[in-house]
Amino acid sequence: MRWALLAVLSTPVAAERFDCAMADGQRVTFDINPALFVNELNADEPIRRMTTTVMIDGAQTSGEPFRIGDLRGFSYEALMGGTTVFVVNADGSAVMTNRRADLRIEGTCRTE
Repeated sequence: MRWALLAVLSTPVAAERFDCAMADGQRVTFDINPALFVNELNADEPIRRMTTTVMIDGAQTSGEPFRIGDLRGFSYEALMGGTTVFVVNADGSAVMTNRRADLRIEGTCRTE
């Protein structure tokens, strides 16, 4: 029984991959790896910084992923200033916002 439990715990969990088409024509892709959201096994371990690679029309950036209920997404510090937040709802609708840049772009995402 103990070995079976260890085998289950050591099995990698597939990342959720998002492919999004935005209303302005941009394509946004990113992954959310569930393993990033697992607490450290040892309290002495350093806190892990959660990052995901984000592609926006072929340009690569690094974002901080999040999962809140059925919402998925990421945020990153934008070159235009401020924080850009990208949110995907359970129905696949998405929105990218940056208040400082007065940016709000809607789109749709599919998971792979």
